[in-house]
Amino acid sequence: MGIIDKTTYRLTCPQCGASETADVLDKGSNWSGSQWQSGAKFERFDTTWSGGGSAEPDLVSATCKLCSVPAQREVR
Repeated sequence: MGIIDKTTYRLTCPQCGASETADVLDKGSNWSGSQWQSGAKFERFDTTWSGGGSAEPDLVSATCKLCSVPAQREVR
C-alpha cells in the first residue's frame, strides 16, 4: 500500500505565533482503491475534521491550545 495523494495543512496562531504543519494522506493501491486518513494530529492545536475514507477530509475547526484563538490555515 502506497501513498496516492496528500494534502498539507499549516496552522498558525495569529496571537502567539505558534505554527505547525501536518499531512493528510490518501493511501491505497491499484487493486484495493484508496482511503483518505480521517485527519491529521497537531500538538499545538485542537482540530475537528469531517470526511475521510473515500472522501478527502475537511478541517472544520482549528484552535490554538495555548491561546484558545482560531488558527489561520494554509492548505497545499
